[in-house]
Amino acid sequence: LGNLTPIIVVPGRWSEGDLDYHADNIVTMLTNNAGFNCTTSRVIVTAASGTASLIAFGRGDGALLWKGGTDAASYASPVLANLAGRRSIVSLNAVTLSIHDPATGAVLLDYKWKEGRFPKAAQPTLLEGDRIFLTGGYGYGCVMLQIKPEGGKLAATELWQNHKLKAQFNTIGARDGF
Repeated sequence: LGNLTPIIVVPGRWSEGDLDYHADNIVTMLTNNAGFNCTTSRVIVTAASGTASLIAFGRGDGALLWKGGTDAASYASPVLANLAGRRSIVSLNAVTLSIHDPATGAVLLDYKWKEGRFPKAAQPTLLEGDRIFLTGGYGYGCVMLQIKPEGGKLAATELWQNHKLKAQFNTIGARDGF
């Protein structure tokens, strides 16, 4: 948790095959629970310290930009999203789903979901219509949430839940709206 993986590109002669090979490796790193998400000039990571859910660093100099949330990290990587008309970062933590402003780290939503001693590893699945699908193994099951604006923040309404679908380490893919 709290993984920062630098990728260094050295100038030189690169064949198209070299570039394809390394691009595939980078994409694989990002999709296989890398624990970080780059947005604009920030690198946003899950926090392993217990003092924040997410931490943002300057991409160029590594300076601390902000900390957001209070829940401990789990295994799921944060996801950049557009929800209810605003750009946001979605993070499934140890006990909560938190949604943050990517510029400041301010918590826009703190939704309590399934407290337990086992980690949640599947990333939140973002669906059209401002919906988020959460799932977890170890008996957590799943829940479908509807996200709406409320005041200056966001609110979540549970549309449905069950214990039959429970992806443990695999993130659920969406097709045709689900």
